[in-house]
Amino acid sequence: ILCDGCDSKKKKDISRLAGHTNGNYIQGVRWKSAIIQDFDICSTCEESGDYEKDYGPFLKITHPRKAPKEIVVILKDDRQRRCRRTTNRRGCVRPAAPQRTRVERSSFWCPPGHQLN
Repeated sequence: ILCDGCDSKKKKDISRLAGHTNGNYIQGVRWKSAIIQDFDICSTCEESGDYEKDYGPFLKITHPRKAPKEIVVILKDDRQRRCRRTTNRRGCVRPAAPQRTRVERSSFWCPPGHQLN
């Protein structure tokens, strides 16, 4: 498996010296993106934190036999959508749909006739 994070000569050299890659091939622990298909990085790239925002969370794979065939992720999004009308103090609440998931589930309750903001 090739490291998708070792894109510069400097990163490749640091990773090779640390023993995390051999050429561009990952040695030892492999970090597989749970949300981006076919994106794997070595431990040096994972430790840098450069890929967490756009490609994280990552699954730590310590042995090739432990690599999953498929990953399904449901991310929690902190933004909330609220019902325009409220029937109680809390109102009707629906979490906004995560943008980078393979499976979407909605868990909300809003009475008939109400509209979400």
